[in-house]
Amino acid sequence: MLYKVLGKFWSCFVILQSCFSASFLFSQNIGIEKLGNLINTDIYQEIAPLISEDGNTLYFTRTGSPDFEKYLNFEKQNLYKKLPEPQYMSVLANVYKELGDKDVKNPHRSSFNQDVWIARTFDGKSFEYVFHPGPPINNALPNSICSNMPSKNNFVIINQFPEAGGMKKGFSTIKNINDTIWTDPKPIFINNYYTKSDIVSFSMSQDGMAAIVSLKRDDTQGENDLYICLNEKDSLWSEPINIGAINSAYNDITPYLSGDMRTLFFASNRPGSVGGFDIFMTTRLSSGWDQWSEPKPMIEPINSAKDDLQPHYNSATGYLYFSTRRSGSSDIYRAKIGDPNPPTVTILGRAVDSKTLRPIKSSIYIGGAEDDNYKKVIITETGEFTIVVGKKDKIKIYPYREGYLSQPQIIDVATLSTNYSNATELNMYIDQKVVNGRINLNPIYFVQSKATIQEKSFVELEKLVDLLKNNAKMNISIEGHTDNQGEPGDLLKLSEERAKAVKEYLTKKGIDANRLTIKGHGASQPVNNNSTLDLREQNRRVEFIITKL
Repeated sequence: MLYKVLGKFWSCFVILQSCFSASFLFSQNIGIEKLGNLINTDIYQEIAPLISEDGNTLYFTRTGSPDFEKYLNFEKQNLYKKLPEPQYMSVLANVYKELGDKDVKNPHRSSFNQDVWIARTFDGKSFEYVFHPGPPINNALPNSICSNMPSKNNFVIINQFPEAGGMKKGFSTIKNINDTIWTDPKPIFINNYYTKSDIVSFSMSQDGMAAIVSLKRDDTQGENDLYICLNEKDSLWSEPINIGAINSAYNDITPYLSGDMRTLFFASNRPGSVGGFDIFMTTRLSSGWDQWSEPKPMIEPINSAKDDLQPHYNSATGYLYFSTRRSGSSDIYRAKIGDPNPPTVTILGRAVDSKTLRPIKSSIYIGGAEDDNYKKVIITETGEFTIVVGKKDKIKIYPYREGYLSQPQIIDVATLSTNYSNATELNMYIDQKVVNGRINLNPIYFVQSKATIQEKSFVELEKLVDLLKNNAKMNISIEGHTDNQGEPGDLLKLSEERAKAVKEYLTKKGIDANRLTIKGHGASQPVNNNSTLDLREQNRRVEFIITKL
């Protein structure tokens, strides 16, 4: 029988991530809004809202609808296409019974009939376009999106779906190519994963390095507790660790971690709630994951006498989305609790080989600009990394790889240019540690037509000082270049004088002059055609070439 092969099935509630300010907690003027009848129905259950970063796309789950995706994979065959309708529905009923539905009179009405739906807004206010995607995001088994991921259009979904068919416990990742095309789900591997509850949830941090999950395990205080898992590599995650003090002897479920990774929303039926499940909020108090403020319930009318759960805050719009049973069946509501002013920026970084211009495996050290030590390290096999930082932060990033040269880069986040999703791309160049290899620095600026170094370039030259001190056997050639505005002889002389000025700066900082040679090229080696002011500025440069190791 099919259900014998499928094994145990899994269903879950859901959650997500974004950015948030807590000032609304003390406001008494919050209004709530039930989303329109294209999304909410009187007959079926609408749960698990998840919002795109720009606030224009809503993903949600509809339960018990006859308009469900009937694709059912068994031994790489679609049973819906293979079997007559009555036989197919009988098989599906047996599957739902094994899931836990004891009385399946009509399979499409089962609570295990869960499909993902998608809604879009074109005016930023009401969702007007709703559609129902097919496989592989949906099939005849329970389907729901749990969390966004750092990469755009990538998501975590409930359950795992082997290629041969059936379903396993856990979570998977999936990517949305366009409205109708999704990639096949790929399993997430959590070390020593198990749970004793039918309710599971997963919320990934915006940098992709941590996830908060709701499970029932041997060390759970009562019902479901919240746990932290850390990303070890790609799809591999650490064993769940009980977060501790914020958990109760009751059900603590559907966590959502804000984009700044400091605010955690979740639902609980613990004492102190208005009724049923209520939405609670807590704030992380340290750089670790074990110290949080005392969870507080959100005020009415967000919480009600009925179940209120599955929170998701969208920083682009200031709306908190959640599901609630206050109208009878489960529906999706939202409340305006914040200003549409995201406090964080997502940096999509790459460690790049400066010679090949290809991303390269590296260790990325991250800390505050004024910190003596780095607070975080990311080991990236692909050279790509993601971090989420405050808009007002000044940070220090240092990419490292054995056999390469690199320098820490100080970044004033407020000066970064971001896109609609509050993300920006950043390349961190590292140089091969070889003779004739180039040392890449930001441009060294000089007073126009003179060999006087501008003060704003001292930071870059200090990086070079540190590099030379840390590589005591390395010698370099300091090579000056100019644009083409002037007589060739004058330009050659100016380029030599500028290289000499850099050498003098380095020797005053304690670098042995014998390790430094200078050379002037004038305008003979341009990097472009000098046709504009900006292009000519690029040609006025000093380069550093390794001559000895």
